[in-house]
Amino acid sequence: MVALHPPKQQRTRTVRAIWESLQESEKPECALEDMDLTGIDWVIAGGESGPGARPMNPDWVRSIRDQCLEADIAFHFKQWGGVVKKKTGRILDGRTWDEFPASLGA
Repeated sequence: MVALHPPKQQRTRTVRAIWESLQESEKPECALEDMDLTGIDWVIAGGESGPGARPMNPDWVRSIRDQCLEADIAFHFKQWGGVVKKKTGRILDGRTWDEFPASLGA
């Protein structure tokens, strides 16, 4: 099960972006397929960090990224996470994913 939080509205100057924050569930083996991205401008995904952080399944974040690419939605991969997140970094399949929605002018 994936915890989907309600879309949040973020204001930058007079521009609004609808974004979705996703967290992997306690059952990382669950596949995330066919997300409803209707009305979403930006998806930010990343692993847990700090004491007690659970490892993130790479297939989980790849599924999210691929669905965003297919739907032409900005995707930002924040981090792999872990107890010492600086060691795990934020490279996903050979690159960083720092996309911002066009509505933010980035």
